[in-house]
Amino acid sequence: MTDSPCDNDASAACPTERDRQLVARYLDGDAAAGNELAEMLAPLIRKIVCRVLGPGRFADWDDAFQSANLRIFERLRTWKAQCPLLGWAAVVASRRTLDIRHKRWPLPVSSDVLASTAEAPQTSDPDLGECIRKVIGGFPDHWRTVLQWDLDGTNHEEIAQRLGKSRRTIQYWLEKMRNALLHCIEG
Repeated sequence: MTDSPCDNDASAACPTERDRQLVARYLDGDAAAGNELAEMLAPLIRKIVCRVLGPGRFADWDDAFQSANLRIFERLRTWKAQCPLLGWAAVVASRRTLDIRHKRWPLPVSSDVLASTAEAPQTSDPDLGECIRKVIGGFPDHWRTVLQWDLDGTNHEEIAQRLGKSRRTIQYWLEKMRNALLHCIEG
C-alpha cells in the first residue's frame, strides 16, 4: 500500500518538486516566482479559453484569460501538492471560463418559446425549429426534466437536490444541452 499517489509508476502525473517550490516561493511573496508561474500557466489557460469559448467568441478571449488566470492565483493556496499543478490549474481555469460563458451568453430560450417551438409551425426558419425539436428529443429524459426546471427558474441547487446529484453535475448537463442547442442556432 502506498502513502502517496506519487509512489507508484505514474510519477509523471504527480507534481514536481520544482512546482512545489515555485508555488511556495510565490505564496511567500516572491514576485519572480509569480511571474514564472504566470508564464508557465499561460499556454494552458489560453488553450482552455479558446476551446471553451470557441472561435466565435474571439473578442472575449482576453477577458476570460485574465479572469481564469486571476482565479488560479486567488486559489493557489488551496492547491494540494499531491496532485499535478497543471491539472489543478486546468480544472480551475475550465470552471471559471465555463462560468463566464454561461453568464455572458445564456441560452435565450424561455419555456414559452420552447413550447411554441415544439407546437407551432415555424414561419421564419422551419429548419431551426426542426433542429431544436430533434436535439431536445434526443436528450435523455432526466436532461429534459432538468432543462424544463431550469427554464421555469428553479435554481441549480434545488434541481440537484431533487435528483440526488451535485450542483456541478446539473450545471454540466445544462452546459452540454446549451452547446447542443447552440449548434442549431449558430449552424
